[in-house]
Amino acid sequence: MPTETEILEVLAYLEAAYPMYSAGEHTPAVYIRELGDLPVEQLWLAARTHISLSAFFPSVHELRRAALKALPDRRAARSGREAWETVLQAIQRVGYAGTPEWSDPLVAEVIRRTGWRRLCLSDNVAAERKHFCDLYDQLLREATDLALLPADVRQTLTALTATPVVPLIAEGRHGDPL
Repeated sequence: MPTETEILEVLAYLEAAYPMYSAGEHTPAVYIRELGDLPVEQLWLAARTHISLSAFFPSVHELRRAALKALPDRRAARSGREAWETVLQAIQRVGYAGTPEWSDPLVAEVIRRTGWRRLCLSDNVAAERKHFCDLYDQLLREATDLALLPADVRQTLTALTATPVVPLIAEGRHGDPL
């Protein structure tokens, strides 16, 4: 993870690339806090990519998104339609009685939610494909959004979503009691 000095060096480089930009008093502190979990090499790659593609100084979001896109597993992300081809191959290879192994965790989650046997025995392949693709793409967007968050925010949100919301509301700890 980058040191404060390394993040400030990236910010100085960006400011040199965007001479019309003037950072506010608290801007460096925000960038240090929100980008501190990214490997410094990714941060530099994100900054240099942004300079090449945009005429305006990058927001934290833009730098995090560029850094995320630079990861090898994110560059290889596929669409729901591409993932559907994997499912069709597994249906032909394994059939409804078998249990396929999935290298893509998103495919595994869509199949878990949809039901392997139901999918294999469906008479409406077009509807199943649409449902699969829509759910896959939704899960991909959610995973991407989660990956964009700073590590500490992601951990906190993950911990919070593991806690049932209904009991908290009923106990009056989240708004008015029911």
